[in-house]
Amino acid sequence: MSAPKFKKSETVFDVAGKERRLAELEAIVGREGFWNTPDKAKVLLKERTAISHRLERFKAIQKEIEENQGLLEMAVEENDEPTLADLGRQAENLRRSVDRFAVDIMLDGEDDDRNAIVSINAGAGGTEAQDWANMLFRMYTRWVERKGFQLELIDLQPGEEAGIKSATFTASGENAYGYLKSEVGVHRLVRISPFNASGKRHTSFASVFVFPELDNEIVVDIEEKDLRIDVFRASGSGGQHVNKTSSAVRITHLPSNKDRTRSCRRCTTARRISPGAARSAPTCCNPTSW
Repeated sequence: MSAPKFKKSETVFDVAGKERRLAELEAIVGREGFWNTPDKAKVLLKERTAISHRLERFKAIQKEIEENQGLLEMAVEENDEPTLADLGRQAENLRRSVDRFAVDIMLDGEDDDRNAIVSINAGAGGTEAQDWANMLFRMYTRWVERKGFQLELIDLQPGEEAGIKSATFTASGENAYGYLKSEVGVHRLVRISPFNASGKRHTSFASVFVFPELDNEIVVDIEEKDLRIDVFRASGSGGQHVNKTSSAVRITHLPSNKDRTRSCRRCTTARRISPGAARSAPTCCNPTSW
């Protein structure tokens, strides 16, 4: 790799901008009272670590290129064949390092740097689909381990004869969601079925969903005027609470036309959506318990 090409990469990576942001973060971390808000501090420390790590990788690659370029010039002048052969091998390793770094700096989406929650579900097809889902599960978990990410299994439903019905796990590491988000979709496998005595070809399906693991700072602001609250009462013969007690409530968010129905007290359902909605709903339990 030539020096001019690397200078172009330096411009794209914006080393100066990264160094300025790192200096700002260092100043913020050093302020008194920084740890008074642990959630915010955690986010800033994560950003500082990510920027510092990328700068270190960039400078290490830059240093290796400059050193190899100097050795190459000397080896050419002296016609040193062994050194030239060794530099050729080093150049191939350096190319792979640059390619990996180029992929990492492209993962700059809003949630790319977050951990990933991966959910795998077997499709129609019984044992065949469940076996295919298990193959995907093993493939992803091994990839996570090779990347050095941490894996936490959240849920695993085994199949009736083989494979799995579903699995959900978290991959924790740098740009985990950025790497895995492209796996979302329905995956298909066509093969000669090992579960079919006739040896017929079988097509299996399994769906994969990938979500970013979000922090606790998300605030959902729902205005009371955007909610419609419908109350339902029991009907039928007998019972002292028939037509007297509100046994279910449905709260509809009008702009999105999405609703939530609960067979419980109105205020409890309202609190699940918005504290303000709970206060505007007719009282069916003690307001002091909100």
